[in-house]
Amino acid sequence: MSGTIFLLRHGQTEFNAEGRLQGRADSPLTPLGRGQATAFGKALAARVDASNLAVFASPLGRVRATVQLMMASAGLESDVEFDPRLMEIDLGAWEGLTEIDIDEIWPDIRSGRDRYEWLFDAPGGETYEVLERRAALALQDIAACPAEVSIVVTHGMLGRVMRGLYESLPRSRALRLDAPQDGLFKLADGLSEFIRCDWTP
Repeated sequence: MSGTIFLLRHGQTEFNAEGRLQGRADSPLTPLGRGQATAFGKALAARVDASNLAVFASPLGRVRATVQLMMASAGLESDVEFDPRLMEIDLGAWEGLTEIDIDEIWPDIRSGRDRYEWLFDAPGGETYEVLERRAALALQDIAACPAEVSIVVTHGMLGRVMRGLYESLPRSRALRLDAPQDGLFKLADGLSEFIRCDWTP
């Protein structure tokens, strides 16, 4: 894969702050989330050449809001390709619920398993294999883009899977990667580097 990819997760949302599973459902960015998006832009402005840049993003509302604030903060005017393959995992009946809600309705589904396994058992939701397949196809197209640098704005779980694919990690490691909202990952030469993006009101 040629070129550099800056991969980041959208800023904090109201569902994130409330501990609710989001999936394809949406909620607005919090004030912190808007600040995080602004900080992403400032960090990118110092690291990218606007003349040789491509921007890819999930079409979900929380990512669109992050991209708008990020681009304005960075002073970038590049077109954005909103790619449905970059959407978050579909969590079916669990979207908008807390883990307490899930335990009350499906009392045994999480028993003895961590969340990076039981999340793929959501009724009406998406399997790991389907999520990985679309992440791989999106990453392949992004890597083939002629731009020197690509910025990719996506989600927690989808971002973990993409980084796992980029670094050739096994599923068990990829799903347990950090998915912070206070920084971005620089992907280059098969490795990832975390760049913290501090924001102060």
